[in-house]
Amino acid sequence: MIKSYNFCRLVLLGCSAILSNGCVVADRGASQVALVAAASNVPVLVVAQTLKFVDRVRFHLESFSLLGHDLFKVQTFDRSAREVSALIGERQETIPADLVTAVVTELRIVPPSSAPAVLKAKQLAIG
Repeated sequence: MIKSYNFCRLVLLGCSAILSNGCVVADRGASQVALVAAASNVPVLVVAQTLKFVDRVRFHLESFSLLGHDLFKVQTFDRSAREVSALIGERQETIPADLVTAVVTELRIVPPSSAPAVLKAKQLAIG
């Protein structure tokens, strides 16, 4: 699979959110693509609107497990309830900031390390 990235010059990914530490929340499998691209020295660009930069995140699965819901329990063949791994229910994952070359917004192209600056500019623009 790494040999196929020799013909690739750029990887463009979409995202659901960009956290204040520069990590990117994207669909499952995007981190594997970014990992292989970074290992092959192919730049990874994430396309996002500035409204997707967030400083606080509440993950859905953690909030359900803290409330004590048995949403992720299944019945096995021996009739005992077991918890399913959280990875089965997850549809999104986090891409580390060091795998992302730059974030393309409607304003400019910024490195992922400048996510706090984008958040600050967004707060100043709002009021």
